[in-house]
Amino acid sequence: MTRSRGSFFVWIMGAATVVILVGGLEMARTADSGRPSLRSEHAQATEDVPPGQMVVVAEDGKLFHLAGCTFIHDKTRSRTIAAREASLEGYTPCVRCLGHYLRTALISRADHAKESREYPTLK
Repeated sequence: MTRSRGSFFVWIMGAATVVILVGGLEMARTADSGRPSLRSEHAQATEDVPPGQMVVVAEDGKLFHLAGCTFIHDKTRSRTIAAREASLEGYTPCVRCLGHYLRTALISRADHAKESREYPTLK
């Protein structure tokens, strides 16, 4: 009888471990679902572009651009929206025309201001 109790206990502990792992994974998945999914697996979202900045997005594109950017694809099917809305729709900033906002995400604002004075090409 003792052996069957031990076996039962091992099975219950194993089942409890599986339930805890699956529950944890499910909680992590649902917690992440509040963020918009990015349109590209290589894209990185940023919070440094001013949310009210008007940007251009192409319906089939993955990036948002400033109006004068030469890298806008399919200009015939593009629209102008706020950067915050573009981020919520999964678009990410173009590194060519919005790169100065992306650089500030990598270094502190004070360091960026200092480097901008020393190296004017960073502006």
